Amino acid sequence: MNNKEENLYKYILNLSTFEIDTLIENSKSEIEKEFYLKLEELKLQTLQIQLLSKEEIYG
Repeated sequence: MNNKEENLYKYILNLSTFEIDTLIENSKSEIEKEFYLKLEELKLQTLQIQLLSKEEIYG
């Protein structure tokens, strides 16, 4: 992962639910709304995976 990708990855993971909800509410099209909904879903999945991997490490 290059620096730009890593920065984007960190930015997405640090978006709050409120910020994502605001983006969804302000969407100008159905496609844009679907994009933000999918972004939120992927963010939650990634955070769950990180949490599970930490639980495995710390037991």
